[in-house]
Amino acid sequence: MSKFKVGDVVVRVNDSLPDLYPAGHTGVISDVSMDGGMIKTNHMLGWWYSKDFEPAPCVGIGSTTTKDLVDSPAHYAFFPDLEAIQVIARTMTQEQFYGYCLGNRLKYRLRAGKKDALEQDIAKSDKYTELYEQHKHLCHS
Repeated sequence: MSKFKVGDVVVRVNDSLPDLYPAGHTGVISDVSMDGGMIKTNHMLGWWYSKDFEPAPCVGIGSTTTKDLVDSPAHYAFFPDLEAIQVIARTMTQEQFYGYCLGNRLKYRLRAGKKDALEQDIAKSDKYTELYEQHKHLCHS
């Protein structure tokens, strides 16, 4: 029996392949092998040994929750004060950035519940309205 089930939020504790997915990398389990020895997550390609993961804490400092995966996913932070969405906004006009955000909203609505948890996909979709308002000032003319 596996210690994990589909939908669990996990954190990688083994750093055997640090260039791909370092220790501390989080994800949501999308599949578990029959014997429980292998898992797939929504943020990492392929199958991984379940022994290299632990359940992510849900409370306290450094926690990883569904809200964290929507509001501040670690895989989009390049520096402590710069996220991918800021770089994207700076490379587009405001109209292009609006289209980008609208397209992502639609993407998450269309796939809702098929890759991540339904609630997480809907929250990600809704987040793009907020991201547009928050970063549209960074766009160039």
